[in-house]
Amino acid sequence: MNSPAVDIKNILAEEEGLNLIFAENLFISQEPTAPDNCVTIYDRAGGGEDLFLNPNISYSRPAVHIRVRNNKYIDGWNVANDIKSRLHAIGNIAQGGSYYTLIRCDTGPSGMKYDENDRAILELEFSIQRRPQVIENS
Repeated sequence: MNSPAVDIKNILAEEEGLNLIFAENLFISQEPTAPDNCVTIYDRAGGGEDLFLNPNISYSRPAVHIRVRNNKYIDGWNVANDIKSRLHAIGNIAQGGSYYTLIRCDTGPSGMKYDENDRAILELEFSIQRRPQVIENS
């Protein structure tokens, strides 16, 4: 099972029109100094695990934080909004050994600040509900 950030990276990289390419303008957990225009996904703590009477069923509720950095605020906002449009309210998909029942945008896009190089930083937060892709019967 991948980290949620890895799975979200894969989902976004597969989306036509976003033009996000891993290790070029799409990154996980560490935002590079270049390129100026990029997207970085971070794993975050979410809600607790759901408990069921069947020990083979376990849903987790992680979260991801997505930062969009861009030289132009409006271009960054458009990228962030496109990401929100592609991820918000999707579910019932398998990715990286997990079955995602829901991905939900909780906040964003919001323009938080400009960095030391005067690049706009926009942020989004997503809640996730997922379980292992294969559930064995007991």
